[in-house]
Order: sequence, then structure tokens, then C-alpha cells
Amino acid sequence: MLVGFGAKEGNRFSTSDKLGSHLKQLLGEAELRLQELGGLLDEPCVPLNTRASFSSIIGSAYQTSAMAGCAGGDTEKQAIAWGRRAKQLKRLVLGFTQARPPDPPSLVALDITACNAVSIRLQEPTSSDSPITTKFKVQWSTRPDFSILTGETEITDMSKPSCNIDLTQGRRYFFRASCGNLKGYGAYLTSTPCFVTPSSWRKLMEESRGLVVS
Repeated sequence: MLVGFGAKEGNRFSTSDKLGSHLKQLLGEAELRLQELGGLLDEPCVPLNTRASFSSIIGSAYQTSAMAGCAGGDTEKQAIAWGRRAKQLKRLVLGFTQARPPDPPSLVALDITACNAVSIRLQEPTSSDSPITTKFKVQWSTRPDFSILTGETEITDMSKPSCNIDLTQGRRYFFRASCGNLKGYGAYLTSTPCFVTPSSWRKLMEESRGLVVS
């Protein structure tokens, strides 16, 4: 839901492993503080829904107002506040560990927009079981096996999952795209059509007639 209203994946952590380590560190600190206060984390932990936004849970993990209000108060109130924080973090760590990259896009559509440019339209996976998509990666190559990439781009604006790409006129290009989130990118889907050759009608007519333009 947050992504639909323009929310974007943060860039505070360069890799998902670093984010996972940070969450575990926060959980360890919360559990240590709870132990010092004599509290127990005895409620069962419910896994995080993989389609939920991680940021919606991360926000609650950083809440400090309730605990700040307990500063100077009795130990029981502080234990309750830290216990709530520890349970939220434990749920987040479990959900993050079980999460996975999204399924392939449901659509990777190509349109030639100029004699040396194309536009690409993308759609998220249609399966309700697919984890949330927060970004797309588009790759293009002059080889059908993508053994050598000509270029790639990342799309993070989920409100407009499309892009324009400048190419060399007259060359054949293959395209593919994948969906991604905090856990990385999933499998690629080949574009429709599977390749394009940007050109102009004038050039095609000249080539078909065997004309040479000086």
C-alpha cells in the first residue's frame, strides 16, 4: 500500500545482509535491556506477511516515545515497553529471514518510439503469493543469451513502472526485466516482442531498394 502511494525503498543499507544484521543487532539490544529489567518475551512470534511493506514494521521497531515516557518511571512499565519492542523486532527478523525476491514481472512490453529509441512498460507479478515488488531491473543486449550486456537500468518509481532507452539505429536488441525488493531480484522475463530493431521507414525503403546514401 505504501509503495502504491509513492513510498520508495530506503538506501541506508547497501545490501540485504547488512539490513538483516542491523535488525538482529537491534533485537539483541532490546532483549538484553528486557532481561536487565526482569521481563520475559513469552508470547509467540507471528511471521511477517511477505507482501507487507518492511518499512511499516521497521517504523514500529524504531519507536522510542513509549519507552521515553517510561524514563524515570517504574521498572514494570519499562519492561512492558521494551518487551513490546523486542516482540516487534523478533517478528520483523523472522519475516525478513523467510522473505524472498518477487516472481517475474507479468508484463515486459516494448514499443519503438523513435528511429533510435524504445519505451518499456512493466507490470508486477499477478500472483497473490509473490512477495512485494519495490523496484524493477531492465537489461538489454545484442545477444539473445545476454552473455554480454549492452546496458541495464533500475526503476524505483512504482507509480510509473516504465522507461525510455536510447539505442543505436539499425541494430537488433533483446530485452528482459525482473522484479526486486529488499531481498534482491528474482527471475527475468523476456520482453514482448523478444527483440526490436529501431529504424526509420526511409532507411528500410532504401535498404530494400539497394540504395546507398552518401
